[in-house]
Amino acid sequence: IFDDSLIATQEHRYRDVVDKFERLYNRKPDFFVRAPGRVNIIGEHVDYSGYPVLPMALAQDTIIAVARTSDGGIQIHNTQSSMFDSRTFDVDPSQSVDNNKHHWTNYFLCGYKGAFEGGKITGSPTHMQVVVSGCVPPGAGLSSSSSMVVASALATAHANHADYSKVELAELTCRCERYIGTAGGGMDQAISILAQPNVAKLIEFNPLTTFDVELPKGASFVIANSLAESSKALTVATRFNKRVLECRLAAVLIVMSAGHPWNAVKTLKQAQKLLGLTLADMIQSVESVLHQAPYTKAELQSIIGRELSEVVGDLQKFQLVLDANDNFFLQQRASHVYSETYRVYKFRSVCIETDISADDKLQRLGSLMDESHASCRDFYDCSSAELDELTALCKQAGALGSRLTGAGWGGCTVSLVPDSLVDSFMTQVQEYYSRPRGDYQALWIADDVDQYLFATKPSRGACVLDLSSTTLYL
Repeated sequence: IFDDSLIATQEHRYRDVVDKFERLYNRKPDFFVRAPGRVNIIGEHVDYSGYPVLPMALAQDTIIAVARTSDGGIQIHNTQSSMFDSRTFDVDPSQSVDNNKHHWTNYFLCGYKGAFEGGKITGSPTHMQVVVSGCVPPGAGLSSSSSMVVASALATAHANHADYSKVELAELTCRCERYIGTAGGGMDQAISILAQPNVAKLIEFNPLTTFDVELPKGASFVIANSLAESSKALTVATRFNKRVLECRLAAVLIVMSAGHPWNAVKTLKQAQKLLGLTLADMIQSVESVLHQAPYTKAELQSIIGRELSEVVGDLQKFQLVLDANDNFFLQQRASHVYSETYRVYKFRSVCIETDISADDKLQRLGSLMDESHASCRDFYDCSSAELDELTALCKQAGALGSRLTGAGWGGCTVSLVPDSLVDSFMTQVQEYYSRPRGDYQALWIADDVDQYLFATKPSRGACVLDLSSTTLYL
């Protein structure tokens, strides 16, 4: 599962989980499930518009230890019990997720429900005793929430003797995470499940397909936490879900300008396909069709000829978004999506080119990452003062390219750093963490700098370790 350099640390961690499990339940677990977090190298906020992304899995993951039992419901404990209190659920998979109470176990319940909705669990649900250990920093844009959902769904499926393929599991976990109220596009779950060591993945959707992307040798990706927490679930009305809604409205106006009905498309990719244009053509079309000034709700309803609730009524939390906002920046959002998608394909094409040197490849990849951050900052408005400061510092420290990763508005940066400069890069970037950061700094700063600044290579995806047979699944 893990690189040799991580074996000792992980053995200690798994022993701690088993010790906690035995103290709580007076028995050993039947099996472990792990699901990694991820870093998106490039392709931010494009998956829910139907376009591909290019992430890789991290070694940081969520571990769930499980024992099957005959009663007691779903008993969930966390190894960090001082921060994450325990909870017990009924085994009924039809129970709802209470989004009014933001509790960490809601993500477990999302995965639990999804495993049943996949249709392969028959008979009465199995009761489970559970201990969770997570080392993906929450709110950091590294997909701690999806890591939990994937691990939960896989644990539930294995506990109930259901066998899902990797693609089936990726698709059902994408659907079930929406119970938490966010409208993601499927990248986080797909890479957590489908990842392989030593390669990134270009992931396309509808249908879900993946392509290995072998990264040039001679550089590492370094993750740096900005210390500003980014919570999609708590800011759905003004940030993440608003961007999803803006992309829908942009797609509608684009196709209407070409004489098509408002309900001909739902995504920007569908708009491109309907119009039969290249990405370059779409980038130019956006500038001529959509005005730069924000659209108001009244203006949009006048143009479309429909109540906005009819146009976006199938989107997660659409009414919250409409109630909280009156300005919608359609040109900027569409411009970002089309240009960012171009950068995803360009990134892959650079990686597979054979007539340029590795150093030249790395320089080009770094430039694409810089362009991506500028677009996220200027057109998608999903950066933050901390992220902009940190990416600038990373560039000064020798990064070939640096950008926000994840949803943005806080969380982490990812930088492409020559292997020869990684040590000096880390030393210089640590300057960021010596500056006063406000009250929230205490949530992140720990004794070990590796928790918020670390170099990484692509890791493997989710799996089950069954202790009864010492068998590794998925």
